[in-house]
Amino acid sequence: MIDPEKADELIGQPMLAAGEQQVGTISDVLRDDRNNWPTWAVVRLADSQRQVPVPLADAEPADAGVRVPYPTERIGAAPSMAAEGHLHADEQTEAYRHYGLTPPPAESPGEIDPHIGPHLERWIT
Repeated sequence: MIDPEKADELIGQPMLAAGEQQVGTISDVLRDDRNNWPTWAVVRLADSQRQVPVPLADAEPADAGVRVPYPTERIGAAPSMAAEGHLHADEQTEAYRHYGLTPPPAESPGEIDPHIGPHLERWIT
């Protein structure tokens, strides 16, 4: 798990896919507007220079950067994002679906997993 207090230190570090292959460099960390929790890394892809969002929920520090459980192909096929450093609601929904995650509802009485923050909540029904 990434330490939320040190999340900004990820900027400039390599992003490693599930097979330890470097897919790009982290250019920004996007935080939840409600609680400042780091939820997405903005990754500048090495092969195309596109910027794509990558969820930080299951990211782990690694010797050579930050490792996520997604294959290189999935990260490379992620929807591009604008350079403004913010995911709009429709972009966020598209990114969740791309990574096989369920977007959380706008408001829910569910319980929040404190380890991953509200944007990647695991809702208990």
